[in-house]
Amino acid sequence: MSQKLERDREKCKGKHKWAASVGYIVAGILGAAILMITVVLALVLRDAPPPIIHTDQAAGLRLQREVQQAQASAAIGMPGVVRASETELNSVLNEYLKATAGKPLANDAAFLRDLKVNLDADRLRLYVLANFRGKDLTFVLEGKVRTVGGYLDFDPISAKIGSLSIPRESLKKALAQMAAAPQTQELMRLPRNLSDLHVENGQIVVTFK
Repeated sequence: MSQKLERDREKCKGKHKWAASVGYIVAGILGAAILMITVVLALVLRDAPPPIIHTDQAAGLRLQREVQQAQASAAIGMPGVVRASETELNSVLNEYLKATAGKPLANDAAFLRDLKVNLDADRLRLYVLANFRGKDLTFVLEGKVRTVGGYLDFDPISAKIGSLSIPRESLKKALAQMAAAPQTQELMRLPRNLSDLHVENGQIVVTFK
């Protein structure tokens, strides 16, 4: 009888040790998951520094005049091409932001606070600062812009939400899914008076028709 009791005690000890081991493993996994989530949230919520850009009200007005002249040329059958520099483009965006300050975006939960563009060779880098439900979030997207079949096409190179980098393949997959949506396709459709838009030699080149 005593031997049977001893064996039962050993079995119970084994079960308790196994349960304790499982508990330690689960606790370790949960702890690692919580730590990872905390790090990701910290990176997402940590604002990326804004790029250094220059604005000039005169440059913005100059770009607007060039666009009007190009449209007038295209209307009489002549080539209407505008080459906008980084300073000109950001100057126009700066005036746009002043005019729309505090106005909600389409989802009524976010406000656009800042928008800046860097142009480098054939690449465009977009910096966005938005307030989403009371919290500032930054988004940085870099890639190549081109026109395909009357639609804008964007080939992503890199992206960040806050200080968190997004893997390129995941980024391309997400953008491809967005591009397939009818609403996105409508947004990416070129205006009827444009035939091409791309970045070349650090400038945005827009061709009117």
